[in-house]
Amino acid sequence: MIGYYKNEEATAEAIRDDWFYTGDLGHLDEDNFVYITGRKKELIVTAGGKNIAPVLLESLMTEDLLMEQAVVIGSERKFLTALVVVAREPLEKYLQQQQIELSWPEALADPRVEQLVRERIDRQLENLSPFEQVGKFALLAEPFSLEREEMTAKLSLRRDVIMKHQAAVIEAMYEG
Repeated sequence: MIGYYKNEEATAEAIRDDWFYTGDLGHLDEDNFVYITGRKKELIVTAGGKNIAPVLLESLMTEDLLMEQAVVIGSERKFLTALVVVAREPLEKYLQQQQIELSWPEALADPRVEQLVRERIDRQLENLSPFEQVGKFALLAEPFSLEREEMTAKLSLRRDVIMKHQAAVIEAMYEG
């Protein structure tokens, strides 16, 4: 691409030193394969000045079948937190195998379930740096949805809407 048609300002912003700046974050591996890890506009900058791509953490967390969806929060905060939508069927199966009788969604408030999710989060993020670890999390029973405008048509999370809807839950994680 040589530029935007009749839009020099957009061209100057997107193309610098013959490189097209997409806003994506990523890295090259030893075989020169490109890995996209997030978007620059979604970058979290913590109170300590650390830059974190939340999409990477969220994708690692949701590789675990117990976590259906996850949103990592931490802009201008001392540590990261997460909103975790628990996958009902895998949790109910686990509880049944452990002979724990808890009903949905009350099970999400049980310390044993919270400990299980803590262990899973820690395992999924174990290879990341200390500042990329999730300090606290909240378990949610309801998935993020298109109807509540928490997701785009291509099913990307709309962080600003989710953070607005879950503001009280987020603030509670940072209290104390």
